[in-house]
Amino acid sequence: MGKVEGCKCQFRISVTINWVVVHLFSIELSSINRHLFESLERFYNYFLKTNLPAVDRIEVLIFEKEI
Repeated sequence: MGKVEGCKCQFRISVTINWVVVHLFSIELSSINRHLFESLERFYNYFLKTNLPAVDRIEVLIFEKEI
C-alpha cells in the first residue's frame, strides 16, 4: 500500500452518542501513509471503547480524492 500520491486524503473520527454524531478528529493531507492511519484507527477505537463506554458507534473514515 504505502503512500497515495496525487490524492487528497481526509481521516475523520466520529462517535455517535444517543443518536448525536460528534466529530472528534479530522485531518487532511496531500500525501498519506496508510499504515499510519490504520494504526491511528486501531488506537482511537481502543481508546474510545475503553474510555467512553456510553458510545453507541465509532466511525473512522478515510476519504481519498484525486487532486
